[in-house]
Amino acid sequence: MSILRRWKAKAVRFVFDYFILTKIGYPVDGLGESRDEERILPTTAGPVRALIHRPAKGEGAALPVFVNIHGGGFVFGLPEHDAVFCRRIAARVGCVVVNLDYARAPEHPFPVAPDQCYAAVDWLAEHAAELGIDAGRIAVGGHSAGGNLTAHVVAEAKARGGPKICLQILDYPYTDAATPTTAKQARIAKPLLTPGLMNLFNDCYLPRPAQATDPRVSPLLAPLESLRGLPPALVITAEYDVLRDEGDAYAARLMEAGVAVRHEVYPGADHAFTHIGPKAPADAAWALMEDCLRQAFQLN
Repeated sequence: MSILRRWKAKAVRFVFDYFILTKIGYPVDGLGESRDEERILPTTAGPVRALIHRPAKGEGAALPVFVNIHGGGFVFGLPEHDAVFCRRIAARVGCVVVNLDYARAPEHPFPVAPDQCYAAVDWLAEHAAELGIDAGRIAVGGHSAGGNLTAHVVAEAKARGGPKICLQILDYPYTDAATPTTAKQARIAKPLLTPGLMNLFNDCYLPRPAQATDPRVSPLLAPLESLRGLPPALVITAEYDVLRDEGDAYAARLMEAGVAVRHEVYPGADHAFTHIGPKAPADAAWALMEDCLRQAFQLN
C-alpha cells in the first residue's frame, strides 16, 4: 500500500484508540470486579500480550477460560478497550477471561493476526495447569474483526486436532472480504462503517487483493465440509449494521453444516453496539453471551 495510505491508517488508529480509551461511555451496567494481570504469552507465532481477568473470588479448582479478541478492522483497537466487559464476564460467569492483543496492520498484515490468535489459544491450553485454567473448557469469542479471527481460531483448532473449544462467540463478525464494500447494504443514512473506512482496513490488512477469497480471511467462503464439526456458535448481528448480511449468512452456513447455532439479530442497533450502545440491546447482548458461556462451561 502507498505511504500516504499507511500514514492515514496510523492516523485513524490514533484517533480511534484515543477516543475509545478516553471519551467513550460504557453502555452496560454491572461491570464487575476482577483480579487483573498483564502477561506476555511466548507462542509459536511470537510473543502475544494479554490481559488476564480473574473473578475476584476464584481460588481453588481450575476455572474455565474465555478468550476475548477485540475488534478494530485489524488496524486499531486494544485489549484495554474490552477490559471492562471482560471484567463483567469474569465476575458474572465465574471464569478466567484472557483478553488478547495481536499485531495490527498495516505493520503486520495477514496472516500475522490469525496466526497469533490461534497460537495464543494453543499456548493457553498447553499451559493450563500453570495458569489455573481448565483446558477442557475453553471458549473463544470476538467482535467485528475479532469475530473474523475467532472463526479462524476454531477452524484451525479443528484442522490441527486441538485445542478443544466448547463455544465460539461471533459478535457482528466480518466474514466476507471478497464482496466489494460498495455492494454491502447500508440500512441507515449514516452507518458506522462506510465503504471508505472498510476499504482502508482491507488495504492495510491484505497485501494482495486476491487474499480476500482465502477462507482464513473470508470464513463465509469456507467449504461446507470444513465447517462440519466446529464448536457451537453464538452469532450476534445488528439490524442496521453494514456487516449484518454476511453475519446472518455465516450463521446460516454454520447451521447448514450441522453446527449448533444461536443467532440473534438486535433491532435498532448498528455495528459495535455492544461497545457503544444503545444501552438496551448492548446489555441484552452481553447477558446473552454470559448465559451461553455458563451453559458451555456447564456452570448453570
